[in-house]
Amino acid sequence: MLDDVAAFLRSQKFDIDSQPHSQKLLPDGQIKRVPRNGTPSKDNGWFQIYKNTSTKGHDYYVCVWGDWCVSLKAMGTYRPAGLSREDLRRDKEQEQKRVTDAVAERERQAAETAALAEKRFAAAPKVGVTPYMLRKQIPDPYGCCFYNDGRFGSVFQVPVRDIDGKLWGLQSIYP
Repeated sequence: MLDDVAAFLRSQKFDIDSQPHSQKLLPDGQIKRVPRNGTPSKDNGWFQIYKNTSTKGHDYYVCVWGDWCVSLKAMGTYRPAGLSREDLRRDKEQEQKRVTDAVAERERQAAETAALAEKRFAAAPKVGVTPYMLRKQIPDPYGCCFYNDGRFGSVFQVPVRDIDGKLWGLQSIYP
């Protein structure tokens, strides 16, 4: 049955045959990045494969796929032919739950990153100079901060804020 998924991905111009073993077709729900549409240097295509069981007890695979050069959202879903209405309904519910869970996880990670950025920004010196600032003739840090990473010395850090002023991260500019 994974052969059917592979044939479908090939028909959508995914280059799944030249990929390392880690990118092979595994029904683990993990995003696999691969070239698509003949762009071997770009991993613009992506897919996720899930194993489901029908109401009759038969295993089958669902593949969600997309292309980051075209859209950030999924472009389609492969399901085998002949699924019952109940199986299709369950699949769509499971897909919506995966999307909801992924959004919740991204929001959790973003909040965690924002909290860490706030902590680092509050503790970081706001006065200093770096080789980058000298090269670019930046006379003042203008609300930025500095971080000594131990390898490169003083690193210029620009706060990444949204329109409301919430700090979401720090962009590090190395010497």
